[in-house]
Amino acid sequence: VVQTIPPGKRLLVEVKCEAGCVEAFAADLALVADRPDAVTIIGFELPIMAACKQRYPQTAVYLVAEQTLADEQADWEPSIDDLIESAVRAKLDGLDMSNTLGVDSCTVGKIHKADLDCCIWTVNSVEDGERLRKAGVDSITTDDPLLFLDPDHANR
Repeated sequence: VVQTIPPGKRLLVEVKCEAGCVEAFAADLALVADRPDAVTIIGFELPIMAACKQRYPQTAVYLVAEQTLADEQADWEPSIDDLIESAVRAKLDGLDMSNTLGVDSCTVGKIHKADLDCCIWTVNSVEDGERLRKAGVDSITTDDPLLFLDPDHANR
């Protein structure tokens, strides 16, 4: 698959395995060694993402994080500060955050100030996409790319 990635595009690979699988990517990543931006590794498990970054330092690695609210009076958990600290400590390249109202321009600003990319999943409404664009996110994941590529699609 990695050989089919068009120039200027990237493939996100979500890792859902134990730390022992980190070495399994070596042969595939070697195929795009001249294009380190062609692949980004993402995953929920910080130790595995840290191991990926240590093994493949030229490849972007993002921690996937889901924030929740215990109730309307609570703060988002885990906190953005804790997520940033974890990503920076592990020398990761970004955070791939769940699509919540907690992702605003202040949150994105903190992430960018830490020299991390800010990606959001899963964005399936034009309204959320516009809110996140205004907040300054770097990219989104969607189940319906036509919502954002074809203005007429959103009106159907």
